[in-house]
Amino acid sequence: MQGIRATGNLFDVMGAHARIGRLLQAGDERPGAEPVVVLAEPFWIRRFGGDRALSARPIRLNSEEYTVVGVLAAGFVMPSATSSSFFHSPPIRIRGAGLAIP
Repeated sequence: MQGIRATGNLFDVMGAHARIGRLLQAGDERPGAEPVVVLAEPFWIRRFGGDRALSARPIRLNSEEYTVVGVLAAGFVMPSATSSSFFHSPPIRIRGAGLAIP
């Protein structure tokens, strides 16, 4: 599973849409903001069985708790060599690292 720390405007710039809930917003990255996550649709289906009630619930990723704010609509592809399962703000912290990619 791979995650990416993303700014609040990433999905607007990429033209992405939410299947359920919402995508990241500018306020999600301000200091002290609640850690939130947007799940990629394949990850949401594989790991959570497509549970529509998951939005607004806390989940654990890499030993950190995040509130799920949304699921990306089908077909979103991040332009990189790897595909991501979740997008979060602020960064996951493990042993002082800024971003954990399991």
